[in-house]
Parts: sequence; structure tokens; C-alpha cells
Amino acid sequence: MARASTSPSPDASADATRPVLLLHGFASSPRVLGPLQRFLRRRLGRDVIRVPISPGLQCLRESAQELHAFVEELSRDRGLRFVDVVGHSMGGLVAAYLLKKLDRGSRVRTVVTLGTPHGGAPLAGTGARLLGGLSPAVRQMRAGSDLLGELEELATPPGSELVALAGGRDRLVPAGVAAASDAPRQRTVVLERAGHTCFLLDRSIFAVVRAALAAGPAGAGRRRPRRRTTTVLCADAVAYARHMADEELVTHRVLSAHRELLRAEVVRHGGRVVDAVGDGLLAEFACPVAAVRSAEAMQLRIERANRALHARRRLHFRIGLHRASVLCDGERISGHGVNLAARVEGLAAPGGVAVTDAVRMQIEGRLSLPFEDWGTHRLKNIPAPVGIHHAAVAGPRHLRPLPRVDRTRRRERGPSRAAV
Repeated sequence: MARASTSPSPDASADATRPVLLLHGFASSPRVLGPLQRFLRRRLGRDVIRVPISPGLQCLRESAQELHAFVEELSRDRGLRFVDVVGHSMGGLVAAYLLKKLDRGSRVRTVVTLGTPHGGAPLAGTGARLLGGLSPAVRQMRAGSDLLGELEELATPPGSELVALAGGRDRLVPAGVAAASDAPRQRTVVLERAGHTCFLLDRSIFAVVRAALAAGPAGAGRRRPRRRTTTVLCADAVAYARHMADEELVTHRVLSAHRELLRAEVVRHGGRVVDAVGDGLLAEFACPVAAVRSAEAMQLRIERANRALHARRRLHFRIGLHRASVLCDGERISGHGVNLAARVEGLAAPGGVAVTDAVRMQIEGRLSLPFEDWGTHRLKNIPAPVGIHHAAVAGPRHLRPLPRVDRTRRRERGPSRAAV
């Protein structure tokens, strides 16, 4: 399978870390899914990934196996538990086979098919006779094929759902064959005015897709939140609103590129991206040393990327870290520890990394990054003073603020350094 194109998105739902995979149809390419990708990215608040599959010259079972391998790799790299899949036409059959046969509810939660020939495409029979042995996929899409029969017999696993969208004006895949069978955890929505290509262009149909993904499987209840100790990393762009006011489109592109660099460093150091909201990023690490190393690498990569930009278009980031017990609800984390990390991030200088005493104690003697002791600070809505340490990694030095120290507590020792 070719490399997928990933687009970060702001969070607008409780499942912001569950990405949506988009699959194209027969004799098509991922490019046709661009409008749907942009709509879901803005309105749903997820990472939306266009996944290239064979345009029709490959067995659909093999395409599903390659997709299964991609889902497992993606989940392992990002620390994900679940994904959703949307498939247009032939891509919907690949998604359905992944859900019912290969994944069986392990990773895939919701599958939405768009004009997919669940009952067999009328033109597939003619195509099979014309193409002969060149296209196994065409043979598998005709009525009565072994693949469609197997999908009919397989059940949608508990905790998952298959939603089939059928077009009332679809001539290639009429509503009668685009409908899913009347089985548990499967439902069909007929869009009376939709044709086959409307699924790729019509924003009103995109809204139906978004609603199906946002609702999630009907039988998937929420578990009680649990606790775990983790290192929370918060990153935020400096003066983002001013940059957007000056050059909105350019700033959006720069932010997207910079945030991909941040994501890459989180994954490279064994962390997990939890959320990406507006101009910020929230991640967690099991190891505090890896978290600080990741933060340092982030700032260095952003500095290198900024060198290629005009000075007024450069985006700098502040990063804050705190180690604490947090509440875990599925893939989300929340609680006092997350709030404190966000407040600490606000103290950091542009291009700098600020950490609390809890993190500083864990990395003592294990890193060569020099930290200055900034004393204790009283943070907004945080009841107790917090000890802060700061490392100036990169960024414009003239913007670095003086430390704001709570005079109720003084530290006798000077700047500290964690030595290897």
C-alpha cells in the first residue's frame, strides 16, 4: 500500500484522537476524496487520512489485508485504540471486509459506505466479461460473487457499526444494491437526490457522514474513567492570533507544517498525541526523560524550519511539561495534571521548555539540557504554588521573559544543570 496522506485537524469531539480513514472507489484515486477530507477535518475534529488502495486490478481481499496492516501500524505508532473508515463505492467493500472478517471490532468502530454495491453492481457483470482476468475486483463486485456472499454471512461485530448511504438517483449503484442487509449493527440511509458522484462533492451528504461518525456505534457504551501516572506535554504557538490576522492562509499552512514536525517527534520518542486543538498540541509520555528529549527536539526542528521563512511568518512555540496522575477516558486524558501542564506552558519563553518540580526530579542527572531554576509561581486556578524550571532551547532570545518568582519561597541554589 502506498503512503497515506495525513491531515491534522482541530478537536471538536470527545474522540479527537480516533482518526477517519477514507477509501476511494474503482478506477479512482485518493485525490477525489479531498472535499470530504477537508469537510470532516473542520466539522468533525479528527485526523482524516486518505488511504490509497488498488484502483481495481487487485483482489479486494488483498486490499483489505493491506488496509488491516496499515491500521495496525497506525495504531501502534500513534498509540490509538480505534479508527473509523469511510469507503466510496468499491472502497466500501474493502472497509466492510476489514471490519467483519479481519478486524472483527478490534480497532474499527464505525464503517460508513457511500454508494457501495453490497448487493452487487449491475455494471460489474458486463465489466467482468470485458476485462476477463485483468480485474479480480470487478468479478467480486458482481451479484452472487463469493466475496459478496461471504460478507452477507459475516456479522458486524459487537461494539461496531456499519452505516450504508445509498443514493436515490445513483445509476451505477442503485439504492437497492447499495443498502446493507437487515442485520444487527447495520443500517441503511437512503439519500433520495444523491447520485454516485454526489457522495464525493455534496456537502449535505458530507454532513450525514459526519453525523454517523460523531454518533458512533449504538452499542458502544462508555467505561468508567481510570487513573494513571503520565508525563503531560502541552505545546502552543506564540502570537498565533496576530499571525492569523496578518496572513491567515500563510499562517494556517505554516502551523500545519510545524505541527506535523511536533507530531513526528512525539511518535519518535515513544509518546502519544492526545489532542490537537487550534494552535496547540497535547501529548503524553510514559517516560519523563523521553518527554523532555521530545520537547527539546521539537524546538530544534521548529527553529530549523523557521530559518526557511520570512521573519514575520515564523511561528515559535512554548512547551510545558508536568508529571501527575490523570483521568483516562478511552483515548482522552483530563484532570488537574493536564490543566497544570497547560498553565506551565504559558510560562515558557518562545522556543523554550518549562517543566515542574515533578518532572525535574525525574530527569535529574539523566539529561544534559541546562535548566534554570525559576522558583515558585502562583498559576491561575491552581491552588498551590508550583516550582518551575526552564530551558532556553531555541527561538528569539529578546522575547524571553524574566522569571516571575513567588517571593514567599526562595531557593538558595542557583541555576541547576542535569548532567549526563
